[in-house]
Amino acid sequence: MTTSEQIGPESYTKAKEMADQLNAEYKRTGNILSALKTGPSGAPVSDAIRAGQEWKAASKAYKSALKNLQDFNKTYVKIFKAELAADRSKKRAAHQTSNQQ
Repeated sequence: MTTSEQIGPESYTKAKEMADQLNAEYKRTGNILSALKTGPSGAPVSDAIRAGQEWKAASKAYKSALKNLQDFNKTYVKIFKAELAADRSKKRAAHQTSNQQ
Protein backbone atom coordinates (compact mmCIF):
# COMPACT_ATOMS: atom_id res chain seq x y z
CA MET A 1 0.00 0.00 0.00
CA THR A 2 1.21 3.48 -0.84
CA THR A 3 1.62 5.88 2.04
CA SER A 4 1.27 9.64 1.99
CA GLU A 5 5.02 10.00 2.69
CA GLN A 6 5.82 8.05 -0.48
CA ILE A 7 3.45 10.18 -2.53
CA GLY A 8 4.49 13.60 -1.20
CA PRO A 9 2.72 16.73 0.01
CA GLU A 10 2.11 18.07 -3.50
CA SER A 11 0.09 14.95 -4.21
CA TYR A 12 -2.12 15.67 -1.21
CA THR A 13 -2.82 19.13 -2.60
CA LYS A 14 -3.70 17.64 -5.99
CA ALA A 15 -5.85 14.96 -4.38
CA LYS A 16 -7.64 17.57 -2.28
CA GLU A 17 -8.35 19.61 -5.42
CA MET A 18 -9.71 16.47 -7.10
CA ALA A 19 -11.88 15.76 -4.07
CA ASP A 20 -13.21 19.32 -4.20
CA GLN A 21 -14.02 18.94 -7.91
CA LEU A 22 -15.77 15.62 -7.38
CA ASN A 23 -17.74 17.00 -4.42
CA ALA A 24 -18.76 20.04 -6.46
CA GLU A 25 -19.96 17.85 -9.33
CA TYR A 26 -21.87 15.63 -6.91
CA LYS A 27 -23.57 18.66 -5.34
CA ARG A 28 -24.30 20.23 -8.73
CA THR A 29 -25.96 17.10 -10.11
CA GLY A 30 -27.79 16.60 -6.82
CA ASN A 31 -29.20 20.12 -6.99
CA ILE A 32 -30.41 19.53 -10.54
CA LEU A 33 -32.10 16.30 -9.54
CA SER A 34 -33.62 17.93 -6.45
CA ALA A 35 -35.07 20.69 -8.58
CA LEU A 36 -36.76 18.05 -10.73
CA LYS A 37 -38.02 16.03 -7.75
CA THR A 38 -40.65 18.56 -6.78
CA GLY A 39 -43.05 20.46 -8.92
CA PRO A 40 -43.79 24.19 -8.63
CA SER A 41 -46.24 23.58 -5.79
CA GLY A 42 -43.72 21.46 -3.90
CA ALA A 43 -45.58 18.25 -4.63
CA PRO A 44 -43.52 15.19 -5.61
CA VAL A 45 -43.14 14.59 -9.31
CA SER A 46 -45.28 12.07 -11.12
CA ASP A 47 -44.11 8.87 -12.74
CA ALA A 48 -44.59 10.52 -16.12
CA ILE A 49 -41.89 13.07 -15.29
CA ARG A 50 -39.59 10.34 -14.00
CA ALA A 51 -40.01 8.53 -17.30
CA GLY A 52 -38.88 11.63 -19.23
CA GLN A 53 -35.45 12.11 -20.78
CA GLU A 54 -34.57 15.11 -18.60
CA TRP A 55 -35.16 13.13 -15.40
CA LYS A 56 -33.28 10.10 -16.70
CA ALA A 57 -30.29 12.20 -17.76
CA ALA A 58 -30.19 14.05 -14.43
CA SER A 59 -30.51 10.80 -12.48
CA LYS A 60 -27.77 9.14 -14.52
CA ALA A 61 -25.45 12.13 -14.03
CA TYR A 62 -26.14 12.14 -10.30
CA LYS A 63 -25.49 8.42 -9.92
CA SER A 64 -22.31 8.71 -11.97
CA ALA A 65 -21.04 11.63 -9.87
CA LEU A 66 -21.83 9.72 -6.68
CA LYS A 67 -20.00 6.61 -7.90
CA ASN A 68 -16.95 8.66 -8.94
CA LEU A 69 -16.84 10.35 -5.54
CA GLN A 70 -17.21 7.05 -3.68
CA ASP A 71 -14.49 5.37 -5.73
CA PHE A 72 -12.11 8.27 -5.19
CA ASN A 73 -12.79 8.45 -1.45
CA LYS A 74 -12.05 4.74 -1.00
CA THR A 75 -8.36 5.38 -1.56
CA TYR A 76 -8.14 9.10 -0.74
CA VAL A 77 -9.11 8.70 2.91
CA LYS A 78 -6.75 5.76 3.36
CA ILE A 79 -3.68 7.27 1.72
CA PHE A 80 -4.08 10.73 3.24
CA LYS A 81 -5.48 9.72 6.62
CA ALA A 82 -2.95 11.75 8.62
CA GLU A 83 -3.27 14.88 6.46
CA LEU A 84 -7.07 14.79 6.60
CA ALA A 85 -6.98 14.36 10.38
CA ALA A 86 -4.60 17.31 10.69
CA ASP A 87 -6.89 19.47 8.54
CA ARG A 88 -9.89 18.54 10.68
CA SER A 89 -7.95 19.37 13.86
CA LYS A 90 -6.98 22.79 12.47
CA LYS A 91 -10.59 23.55 11.51
CA ARG A 92 -11.84 22.39 14.91
CA ALA A 93 -9.25 24.51 16.75
CA ALA A 94 -10.10 27.57 14.65
CA HIS A 95 -13.82 27.04 15.28
CA GLN A 96 -13.30 26.67 19.03
CA THR A 97 -11.15 29.79 19.13
CA SER A 98 -13.74 31.84 17.28
CA ASN A 99 -16.49 30.61 19.61
CA GLN A 100 -14.55 31.64 22.72
CA GLN A 101 -14.21 35.25 21.58
